[in-house]
Amino acid sequence: MENKVFWQISNGEKVHILKDPWLVQQLDHLISNRSPMPCEIDHVFDLIIPHSRSWNVPLLHELFPPDIVECITAIYLNSEVDMEDKLVWTGNASGKFSTKSCYMGLLNNRPSTSTMSAFPWKIFWSFSIILPKIHIFIWKIIHNGIAVKVNISRFIPNIDTTCRFCHQQKESTLHLLFLCPRSRMVLNDTTLNSSADVLEATFCETMIIRKARQNFNLCISEGETSRVNTGLSHRTGIWEPPENNYIKINIDAAFIPNNGAAGAVARDHNGMFLGCGTITFDATSSLLAESIACKLGMKLGQRFSFYRIIIEGDATNVTDTVLGDSRNIPWCINSVIHQIRDAGNSFVDVKFVYVPKALIIWLTLYANLQCTIM
Repeated sequence: MENKVFWQISNGEKVHILKDPWLVQQLDHLISNRSPMPCEIDHVFDLIIPHSRSWNVPLLHELFPPDIVECITAIYLNSEVDMEDKLVWTGNASGKFSTKSCYMGLLNNRPSTSTMSAFPWKIFWSFSIILPKIHIFIWKIIHNGIAVKVNISRFIPNIDTTCRFCHQQKESTLHLLFLCPRSRMVLNDTTLNSSADVLEATFCETMIIRKARQNFNLCISEGETSRVNTGLSHRTGIWEPPENNYIKINIDAAFIPNNGAAGAVARDHNGMFLGCGTITFDATSSLLAESIACKLGMKLGQRFSFYRIIIEGDATNVTDTVLGDSRNIPWCINSVIHQIRDAGNSFVDVKFVYVPKALIIWLTLYANLQCTIM
């Protein structure tokens, strides 16, 4: 669990260069270079140019290899000089240690003997349109917990393990549900109306199979209806122009595991397109992706030398953090939030406005069209 703790650098006065973990990009957060340091250089504070809030890059190149220099310079030094270095626990978003987060971290790091450890169980159990008994049955199938003859033979010796339907193969879970001719007849969605089928299947089996098919089709149709209705219910709102002398910059981000993308579009009070920007990056969470999108909007305003801007997006948690107390910034976006705050000093005024997600989608399409034309 040691790699879940590191120092978040503000002024560097508390953090020892070689002994303390402070490099976010490193797995153990420690500097791999263990060569002796000059006696006058001991703490991270000594690597920062005094009164400038910037790294002493020539000194860094003298002391460390290029990959370590890149990791150090990637750490943003915010302009709040009175802030102290903070020890961060990466087990949760707040950065504060808790017994629960430690326990969850131990569970996640525990080796798994299950072949289905990567199965999306949370999504699976969340499907309310599936009956609980069906949920449990599927769970038993995945964990080979069905009382087929092969499984029973492990506890009761000398029993016949031949499939009771085809009388050809051993009755395992795989055979009974997928490989048996009777099972394949069901999976292939064939009807049971022929005389041969009637002879092999009892009336009860026939009705069970037909009922199962009806329930399956109903489940699929209800799921599709639910998804469509959910998507349409949020498509409300129209783009509103900013007040005079302000430029509105709409921002949005997309996130998939380990990857993110962000875009920003700038328009004036007449709705005239002024410019846009996009970026792709490595990301560990949607919160980080939305924060980078906000920073991209601020950078776009700086690039075009706007004086008064309105940042409009759908991530209220990011804007609340930007406007909130520095002590409550989640550790994973601390650097990005401080960059946004420092960029705000370049403008006469900066406002943050919330807009529904669906409207952002249309603005993103508009930005792609404008970028293509340009």
